[in-house]
This record gives sequence, structure tokens and C-alpha cells, in this order.
Amino acid sequence: MRMPWWTLVILAATWLCWPLLTRSNLPRASDLSYHAQYTRGFAEGWAQGRIYPRWVGDSNRGYGAPVFVIYGPVAPAAAALAGNGDLIRGLRRVAVVGSALAGLAFFLAARALGSDRGAAVGAAFYVLFPYHALDLYDRFALAELLAFVWLAPLFASVCLLARGPHRGARAVLVACLAGLVMTHVMTAYMVGLTLIPYAVWAVRGHWRRLIPMAGAMGAAALLCSVYLLPLLVERKELHLDWFQEDHYQYARSFVDRDPRSVGLQDDPTRPWCVRAAATTALVALAGLLVLGLKLDGPDREGRRCEGFAQAGLSFWALFLQTSWSAPLWAALPGLAEVQFPWRFGLLQSLSTAFLVACVTGGRSRLALAIVGLAALPALAVSARVTEARSWTADATLANTPAWRYRAVQEYIPRGVLGWREWHQRSIPGQRASLALPGQVEERFWSSHVRRLRVVTQQPNQLNLALFFYPGWTARVDGTPVAVGATPGDQTMLLDVPPGDHQVEVSFETTRERRLGLWVSLITLLALGAGFLRRTS
Repeated sequence: MRMPWWTLVILAATWLCWPLLTRSNLPRASDLSYHAQYTRGFAEGWAQGRIYPRWVGDSNRGYGAPVFVIYGPVAPAAAALAGNGDLIRGLRRVAVVGSALAGLAFFLAARALGSDRGAAVGAAFYVLFPYHALDLYDRFALAELLAFVWLAPLFASVCLLARGPHRGARAVLVACLAGLVMTHVMTAYMVGLTLIPYAVWAVRGHWRRLIPMAGAMGAAALLCSVYLLPLLVERKELHLDWFQEDHYQYARSFVDRDPRSVGLQDDPTRPWCVRAAATTALVALAGLLVLGLKLDGPDREGRRCEGFAQAGLSFWALFLQTSWSAPLWAALPGLAEVQFPWRFGLLQSLSTAFLVACVTGGRSRLALAIVGLAALPALAVSARVTEARSWTADATLANTPAWRYRAVQEYIPRGVLGWREWHQRSIPGQRASLALPGQVEERFWSSHVRRLRVVTQQPNQLNLALFFYPGWTARVDGTPVAVGATPGDQTMLLDVPPGDHQVEVSFETTRERRLGLWVSLITLLALGAGFLRRTS
């Protein structure tokens, strides 16, 4: 009995994830400690009854951070749910399942545009390309890794809508774009730089076909208002300019430039990204070579035309990783916050995999042999990446102060002085203190709620080792009181009258967060009603 083509995708994902499947720990990748901290913070918020937690109490040496006002919730929520109390297990499970889902999503998307054979081969390449392996083993960039899941259906839905009305494609476009934004908004911004030109090309002069695409994109944005509205309003409250400092300066990460030539230090990830970009480009060149030959199989001309488009997107993504694109990085608003030009390796992998799907969709063994030989260097880089980091990350390491209380400078409030050096701060031994003699007793201390008993013989001022940020409110014996902040450190201050008092501070919603929630709920109801009306 002949095996179905989708089994090739499962085999590719299994080969890539085999080190994760056979170990109980994780590689000490560059971003793993952040994701461990964020996942723990999300799980703690859920345990405190917050459906959408916004604050991570352990961040910034224990002074906290509004991480999930800025950072998409999908990856930490998935890891918290998958782990069920085991942090490392949750992260490992999401990484493995996300890699498999990315391949299967690509297979289904490419299958809608061509043959099962081409879709399966392209999906296998998509899973095994070096940039995917880098995200998994060298960086453990979990949110970006999960972004792989949404991209192929997103591009396929645009392609189908460009051919004419297609209700299913419009629904997929809304769902995938919303999922991408909630997973990794930075990747969503990058996708716009390729998806919009692709859509304009795909309609081939039938401009009215862009209208349902624009409508779907608008609906996705409204659906994500619970996340996007607070992000847009509150970003000015934080030091997001940290993304443009030395370590994150985009000029240091062009794949064709030695960062030392512009007075910056090299990034240990950049050499791997250079290899990933070069070997993926080699596969794209092989795909172009095959396109120059006569394709066989169904819809030959359609696959050939789409193949040239995907080749163009692949080399456009490569261009954005080089210093030749520096004027664009300087001119386009928000692009500098992407930080690393080599992040466009994700889109280079996507378009090259679609190109492979186009050229291998027939029965030509020559086409498969050409792209297969060209892919050998890329597969070698992917295999080598798994050995680039030591496999020593376990629950013990995740609970050490260096990981649990790691500083995330971009989420430090604007009024904090010395924020760049905050990682040098010691973890506060006393989390609450009084300006004048008195007694403070911690009754309950969690990420979103802190309760204390304060006894003082005179009017006093309570200082908490907690960054003051919009949303924090305070009550003394159940009565709301004004909250202030210390100059320089921006830690929370509140006045306490004489006597024995119960003090509670809690991180609550704000007008923007509440409005965003209502807009998302109304949009979801409207989309659901529209779907039911069309299917009835």
C-alpha cells in the first residue's frame, strides 16, 4: 500500500525534532530564559484567575514588567497549557508540536494550489530549512517558531482570493493573520513587506480582487484589538528603544557585513544565519534552473508562473537581509524594531519552499534530483545547528535567579533611570518598606495581586519593590487610594494613615485594554454570525 504524501512531512518533522523527542531537557539557546520566564508568568496569571494576564512579576529582578501588553500571548499560553506545571516539558512539547503543525499547514496550503507530491516535498523543505532549525535549537525563539504555522495558509489564501471570490480563503486569511499577530507581531509586520506586493502581483490587474483581501486584513486587525490597542497606546510608556541599542542594532546583523566594520560586536547567531541565507538561496537558484526547463504534470503553466513569483519573493527576502537594503531599514517606520535583518530568513524559507513545491509538483525525477542536491548544504547546516548549544537547560536551571528574575530592559517604564544597567540590580530582599517606623507584613504576594498588613503610629508612606505602571491600583482597608512612584526608580508609593491596615495592590485593566477586549468580542460575534448566515 502506498503511503500518503503527508507522511513525508511527519518524517521531516520527526527528523528535525528528534533531539527534543529523545531528551528531557532543552538546549541553552539564547532566548530560552526569556520564554521560561514568560511562560511561568502566564501560568501564574492564569492561576490567579486572569484570563489574559498582562504582568510578569519576576521580570526585571523582581520589579515586574507588563510583558503581555507588548508581547503576543499565544506562545506563552500554549507552553503554560502544555506543561501543566512542568515548565521545561511545556516548552519542549510546544516546540515539537509547532514544528509538525508548520509542516502540515504548509502541506495543506500548497496542496490547495497544486499536487500532493509537490506540497509534501515543499513542506519537508519548509520544516528542514536551516532557519527553522536555528529558531528551534540556537535561539529557541518560540513565538517566531510558532509563526511558521500561520504563514503558508496565509499566502495560499491570498493566492486563491487573487483568482476570484473564495469564502473559505477569506476566512483562512482572517484566522491566520489574526493568529500571526497574536503570536508574533514583529513577524506580522515583516510579512506585510512581502504579502502586499505579492497580492498586487497576484491579481494581475483585477484590482477589485484586492477589496476582499483588504477587508479580511481589517477584520483580523479588529479581531486582535484586545492585544493591538493596548500595544499601540502603551508602547510609549516603555523603553522599546532598547531594541535599537548596540546589541539589537540592525546594522550589526546584515548577513553580508562584518559588524566590526561599523564599530559593533559580532552576534554569535549571525554566522549561522549567514549559512542559512546562503544555502537557502542555493535551493532557490536550483528551483529557478528547473523553471527554465519544461515542467511536467498538472497545471504546468500555473505552477511555472507561481514558481517565478515565489523565486522573486525568496530573493526579495534575501535582499532585506543584506546591507544593500540599509536605506529601507532606515526609512520604513518600525522596521528598525525588527532588530535583526536575518529574521527575514523565515520568509526566505517560506517562499523557497513554495518554489520547491511548484517545481516538484509533476513527475519529473530530474527536478527532484536538482533541488535535492542543492538542498544538501542546507540540510547539513540544519543538522549541525542541533549541536551548537549545550543541552543543560532543565527545571533546576529555569528556577535559578539568573533565569527566573532576568532583566528585560525593553519592558522597563520610561521614568526609570539607569534602566540599561538594571540587570546588575540585586533582587530585593525586602519587597515592602515604610519611610517612617512601623511594621509591614506580607500576607499574599503574586504577579497581579499583593496584600500586606501595615501597622504605623503616624501617617506613613509604603514603598513596594514594584514598578509603577498604568493599571496598578491600591486599596487601604478596601478604600481606593492614590498611587505614586519614586523618582528615578519608578517603584510604587502610597500613603498609609495611622493604625492597623490591610493594603492591597492589584494590576487591573485600563480603558484601552477594556476597549480592545470589547472590539475583539464584537468582531468575533460579527464574524461568527456572518459565517452561520452563509452556511445556513
